[in-house]
Amino acid sequence: MRGEQYFLILIGKDGTKYKVYNKPISLKTMDEHTTKYKNKNELVSQILSVKKFNIDVSDITNVQIYMQPNSKKEEYKIEKGPLYKKDASVLNKDAIAAKFETMILDKNFVLEFIKKYSTVKNFASILNGIKALIKNNSDEYIDLISSFAEKIFSTYKGSRNIYLFMKKYENRKKISHEYVDVSQIPFNSSLDEINEDRLKYLIDHERELLDIEDFNHYQDLSVFDGSKKTK
Repeated sequence: MRGEQYFLILIGKDGTKYKVYNKPISLKTMDEHTTKYKNKNELVSQILSVKKFNIDVSDITNVQIYMQPNSKKEEYKIEKGPLYKKDASVLNKDAIAAKFETMILDKNFVLEFIKKYSTVKNFASILNGIKALIKNNSDEYIDLISSFAEKIFSTYKGSRNIYLFMKKYENRKKISHEYVDVSQIPFNSSLDEINEDRLKYLIDHERELLDIEDFNHYQDLSVFDGSKKTK
């Protein structure tokens, strides 16, 4: 069935990967399962109580969602997540859409949002139109971004991506004002050190918000194997 192409994978201390489901499931079904649990430990504990893996909770260092390739030549790709109880609202598409309608009043948000899709050739015309309207200080961009968003909202993964992007945008602003308090930064701190602090905070507290591109120039901190430096 279309969309049923995701696996939940437990990652052991030694790098061993344990597949939780024998067959792939949809991303929505995945979220419906994982958002019942408060955190990684609760989820892993439940999985280990059902499965017959000869391992302890402490032996699992990470849990990841993998999307299976469309062909044998492609590699499995890591999807954002898993999501836990605090993100259960990801399943409420109407609420996500309502919040998005308010978020697009923030032009900086819109510019960052459309940048996420800038590499998709089919979207080039409408995205350039949105940027031009914003540059000309025209409120007509709202109709155009709303029309564009309808395409993204047409799938669960699209709605999920919008939810995570809005959360990431809000959290980054919050971190900028609260976590990385300019008044508390030592005078000799570099921009790289500040950015590293932000990444470390997200890794510890909001890992599901991270993208591989967040680690450009910071590959050694990356939670994505594909972005780490090779020596």
